[in-house]
Amino acid sequence: MLTNAELAELAAIPGPAHELERALFCELEAEHPGGHLAQAQAAGDLEWWLCWQPGTRELVVPDLCPATADGGDTVCTLPLAHPGAHSFGLAAAASPNSSTPA
Repeated sequence: MLTNAELAELAAIPGPAHELERALFCELEAEHPGGHLAQAQAAGDLEWWLCWQPGTRELVVPDLCPATADGGDTVCTLPLAHPGAHSFGLAAAASPNSSTPA
């Protein structure tokens, strides 16, 4: 769950790409090592991601993964140096309820 301070920071971003969701779920491959990542907002060419693990969390604007598939038609939508599979390799049937909540 985003904190009130995180929601306020994200709400102040001009030209947001989508409505804010208080509940975020890790977008990385199941059973991945390390901390968790979830996109919280986007605007223009920037994306704000919540990074968390027990005892720590922060909003960051990371570089994005340059990996592509299908001759470059499909791009990975995860941050650079993410653990596990690229977003285009993750199971489409994965339920957010099975992911780690923020």
